[in-house]
Amino acid sequence: MPAGSTVEDAQRIMQDPEIAAKLGKIGINQKSTTKARMTVVWGSEIAETFLPTARRAGRPNKEEEKSVWHPLAAALLNDIAAKLEEKLPLSEDFEFWTTEKASLASNVIHERYTNEHSAVVNATKFRNILRSFGVDDSVLNATKRPDVTEAHNAKNDVRQEERQKEGINIPDEFKNIADLIARAEVFIAEAPSKRPTSMNAADFMVIMTARPKEAEEAFRPGPNGGVIGALKKRGDADEYPIVSAIGPELAFQYLVSWRARDHFAIKAAMNALTERVKKWGIKRPDLRAIGAELAVRTAAENEEAVNSGQMRVVRDMALKHGNPKDVLNTEFELLEHELLEPESKTAKIVKKKTARKAAQDHYTRVNDPTIRICAKLSNSSLENQVAVDSFLSMTEEQQKTIRTIIAAIK
Repeated sequence: MPAGSTVEDAQRIMQDPEIAAKLGKIGINQKSTTKARMTVVWGSEIAETFLPTARRAGRPNKEEEKSVWHPLAAALLNDIAAKLEEKLPLSEDFEFWTTEKASLASNVIHERYTNEHSAVVNATKFRNILRSFGVDDSVLNATKRPDVTEAHNAKNDVRQEERQKEGINIPDEFKNIADLIARAEVFIAEAPSKRPTSMNAADFMVIMTARPKEAEEAFRPGPNGGVIGALKKRGDADEYPIVSAIGPELAFQYLVSWRARDHFAIKAAMNALTERVKKWGIKRPDLRAIGAELAVRTAAENEEAVNSGQMRVVRDMALKHGNPKDVLNTEFELLEHELLEPESKTAKIVKKKTARKAAQDHYTRVNDPTIRICAKLSNSSLENQVAVDSFLSMTEEQQKTIRTIIAAIK
């Protein structure tokens, strides 16, 4: 069945009793692997048509058990119901939720959660649920507690400033891109039935510059060798070209192999990753920033980015910032034909179409001396003593990269 087939095509094929019988005989150990491969080629709906998820007798579908209130803890919902003198489940009628009732419910949330972060998170969840009912803005505003939000933001600002100054130190496992490539090749060669490890999960996030949720379930291979499922985008079906430290072809193979693994095994690897990054002294999202920085390093070593402007473009492309249909295609052309100086007209166009400054600042916090010195030397020479000191403190491999870039500039 061709890649562009529909669910209706799959349903017609399943009407063939011989094919249905063969699919029904697939053992439980092979079923998840086969279904994962089908999902890569045809999508989850068609894979579910061919190999429907088995349900235990008498056991309801978990999705059907969930109510609109499921993001909030059961104990909290009980407290809210008691405060409003109502029975569970709470009403989903927008006319029920007056400003007074919404405010009382918000009081319960803020009394239950004395920690500002927990209070803000749960109040936001509650507000999003009410918003889904179509309540007035006045009702939503009644749930807000500006003093708690300000206290929460103040703490976040202090910690964010501290982390900004600290930077992100690259773990030893990612300091040498050749080691990353070697691990990727081993993973790709393994049988899909082998459970991924937390190190495999870390490699995925770096190779694909992925957010944790993208690594866990959202990212999937695109029909043109790119990646689909970028979060925080209006169109999750948009395909982004892969810009990776290990190159697009090998990264795409890693993506296919990763997605072919059992979903629950991937989830377990991502959970285990939390403990691994603690030992590295970073957080899981920091791996995405490291991946973007290593992609820039690879582009610099390959002489595809020889100044700070081009390095910025490579980082944005690796992070999948912007709309792939116009921004990234434009940026590919700029990489091939332009030397993007920070104040050039083309650089301003790219700057206008990429991420907000706050996001950009986060992804430039990686402490990679190779890239830092490249940016400095793109407009200076080794006569600068600071540059000389930085250069001499590098490894032989990093110095070789610098010499290559300087030769390309000259």
